[in-house]
Amino acid sequence: MNLFGKIALLVALLLPSASWAQWTNEPAGASQVLDCNFSSTPGACGILDAYSSSLRDSDATATVSPSGVVRSTIQAGQNSGGMQLNYVIGPGGTTYNEMYVGLIWRTNAGFEGRPQGNKTFFMRGPGSNGVFLFGNDALSAGTGPMIFAHNTGGGLDNSHVCSLDMGLACFPNSGGPSLVVGTWTKLEAYIKKSTTCTSRDGIVRWWINGVLVGNYTNLNYACLGLNEWVWAETWDGTPNFTVTTPWSHYIDHLHVSIPNCPAGCTSTGGTSPPPPPPSPPPPPPSSGDYVYQSQFSGTQGSSQWSYRDTAGNLLTYSVAGTIWNGIQSYQGIWSNGFHPGTSNGTVLRWTAPEGGTATITGTAQRYDLACGDGVTFEVKYNGSTTLFSQAIGTADANAYPYNVSQAVTTGQIIDFIVTPNAGNSCDSAALNPSIAWAPTSGSAPTVSGFSPTSGAPGTSVVISGTNFVPSLAGNAVTFSNIAASVTSASATSITATVPPHAITGTVKVTTVEGTGTSAGNFTVPLSGAVEDVTDLVAHATGQTSVEVTFTALSDGAGAAAKHDVRIATGVISWGDASSVASGTCSTPYAPAAINTVVTCTVTGLTVGTQYDIQLVPYKGTIDVDAVYGNISNIATVTTQGTILDVPVICSKPNGLALPVVYTCPKPPRQLVVTR
Repeated sequence: MNLFGKIALLVALLLPSASWAQWTNEPAGASQVLDCNFSSTPGACGILDAYSSSLRDSDATATVSPSGVVRSTIQAGQNSGGMQLNYVIGPGGTTYNEMYVGLIWRTNAGFEGRPQGNKTFFMRGPGSNGVFLFGNDALSAGTGPMIFAHNTGGGLDNSHVCSLDMGLACFPNSGGPSLVVGTWTKLEAYIKKSTTCTSRDGIVRWWINGVLVGNYTNLNYACLGLNEWVWAETWDGTPNFTVTTPWSHYIDHLHVSIPNCPAGCTSTGGTSPPPPPPSPPPPPPSSGDYVYQSQFSGTQGSSQWSYRDTAGNLLTYSVAGTIWNGIQSYQGIWSNGFHPGTSNGTVLRWTAPEGGTATITGTAQRYDLACGDGVTFEVKYNGSTTLFSQAIGTADANAYPYNVSQAVTTGQIIDFIVTPNAGNSCDSAALNPSIAWAPTSGSAPTVSGFSPTSGAPGTSVVISGTNFVPSLAGNAVTFSNIAASVTSASATSITATVPPHAITGTVKVTTVEGTGTSAGNFTVPLSGAVEDVTDLVAHATGQTSVEVTFTALSDGAGAAAKHDVRIATGVISWGDASSVASGTCSTPYAPAAINTVVTCTVTGLTVGTQYDIQLVPYKGTIDVDAVYGNISNIATVTTQGTILDVPVICSKPNGLALPVVYTCPKPPRQLVVTR
């Protein structure tokens, strides 16, 4: 090679490599859908800057495509800020089985990390919201691991392989490096959806600087497919910390591809308005017959709630985003907040099911304080009477409570409205109304029937009658006096689930106006199995006696179970323990009641002594034909003690000169054992 060729080769080696060469772990043959060098705004790459809050910057040290970078910053003294970038792949509604992302990232040198999990980028699709993050304050010491969290509700369970509740967090399991503050780092991630949401065959892998860090091949995730990359660090609304120096994320380059992509693998460029940034909800209401945050759904009119704008247009529900979207940019309602359109306000509406009085409580508060020009929050009756109004400025972090009552007739409405000022960026607002409902009928409920008329615990039963409260929280339903969960309710129909331990008996519905009882019994087939006791407790009633309490259940043959109650000093061993022979707990203890808390006594015990008590329920006769349930939990109790003099061994204090007569102080009084 001549000198010119050698110089050219040396220059090529010294220059940053081409972007495609950076993605060393991209599956072979993957179809590129995005390769953005951020030499201009994210919008130039078709990436939606949801709140126009990203910052253009330059950095000559960027490793792939200097010097243009995009920056997300939270300023000193703030607890909100940053950016949300959305990139949607393919035509609307299209999803893919696999997705690969590569990006070049760093923080600023002063970055510390918030006290909650520090989210970075999401790879998600309909009904899934997985995110890569580092943990609580993870970079405050300068370095920390990269974690994947499935971050998805609906009971998604990865507890078989990952940590925290329902296997929420998947920590590095393949070694490799950690994230380092202020250092340009190549992050790569690959996800393949699971066949179903319970099939445990989804794949999630991630790399730091080309080295495999996490490798999970048996996850439940994205069972409905993948179609979106999102950057949202979730600084907005974060409580319990104050930034003393600016924190910044920088992205030098972003590359997205679809492995094994079918024909037509293209991008919409994120042109659909995204949901507002995920902000922590305010505390839910403590009570109320209609509680919006627990009754939010994707159906107009469900639980009397509906979703629209101030021009009368109904909003459209997005299953992927779990949000009601309006016709204007960023307009939407989600489970704990809403956002106005560019000119139209956004409306959550409650419609009265009958005549009565609604006591309306909640708070008005802005989520996004770093930008925007404020909103107005209103509660209106029947579209014209203002019950509450509050203007909330740009940096106003106050939560304004409202508590108003309004008499309504059937079909009248209460509207919760957020409207913009000059613009509508950064205008997310809290939405947490609760309506305590008092119907004017004043009549007790009646139960006229139920369907089906029999079923085992877990069966869904439709109860018919009158004067029911049309809300989940307004009716208490029991089967054989055991509380049941209510899944839907109207004025004449309630759907409830037969509870565990229910036996054949009446169905009751109780409201504030009284109780209705069915004329006939709901039949629960006999299981044949003796039901287990799991709530055994005991407490001392004297120096030689204790009281035992538990719920008496069925013997599976239509009667109450009998019980062999055993006791031992110290730690109990069931086979060696003695059956109780003194007191009302004496074996066999046979309360006649079923599904009732019962109490019995054990007497003849020793003063100030610890005992373990345990029982087993059974039917039949011990040593003849007894059939047993499982042994209960253990209840530990100590009988009451006495006040004793405690001997004191004392010595003459240091420093006393001889000869000096020294008398030990009087021994203290000490309570040896008590409860």
